Amino acid sequence: MKPILGIDLGGTNTKIGLVQRDGSILRSASLPTHADDAPEKWIERIQSEVSSWGREHTGAKLGFDRIGVG
Repeated sequence: MKPILGIDLGGTNTKIGLVQRDGSILRSASLPTHADDAPEKWIERIQSEVSSWGREHTGAKLGFDRIGVG
């Protein structure tokens, strides 16, 4: 089963994590939120980070079943 991508959007930092359904953390990162930026910039930063995880570990796109944002 594919992991779940969790995103915690905060005023200062955005934390992202890739977790297995049993709760084990596969990968995590904290990125500056830059609250004044357009939402598209925030999404691009997250996409870039998550894409790099897939390239580092599999050489391909990383897939996941669900995305949770809090």
